[in-house]
Amino acid sequence: MESFLSINTIWWQWVIVAIIFLVIEMFTITMNALAVAIAALSVGVLIYFKELAFNYQLAIFFIIFIIALTLKALLPKSIKEIKEPSVEAGLIGVASKDIKPLLVGKVELKAPVNGIKTWNAVSSFDIKKGKKVRVIKIKGELLEVEPIL
Repeated sequence: MESFLSINTIWWQWVIVAIIFLVIEMFTITMNALAVAIAALSVGVLIYFKELAFNYQLAIFFIIFIIALTLKALLPKSIKEIKEPSVEAGLIGVASKDIKPLLVGKVELKAPVNGIKTWNAVSSFDIKKGKKVRVIKIKGELLEVEPIL
């Protein structure tokens, strides 16, 4: 009977780890889980074609992970110049979903910006649904807002 961690079957376990971290990345905004997913998928594909001992697999995983994190650190500068929507600070909106510190909520702006009226938003304040907010700044496609008192 074949072992659960045998060389012949471990490639799909790396692919499952990659899928799990891709799902996690869909719910985060940091792209760190994406770096793990890229590294895990790379190792899974590599060992599908060439058998490697587990310690080599881990070494390759960490090397690719570090490269992916380094590239991630370099990318936001270039992406920001190209893809940053033109949302200006000072715009007024209404919280359409509660916004709590460290949790993403939703804000509906009075006028659509780039064709979008509802945006994901964060705040260092606890803002209840229905309260008016002001845009402080934009972080990619995420607005940072503060309540209007």
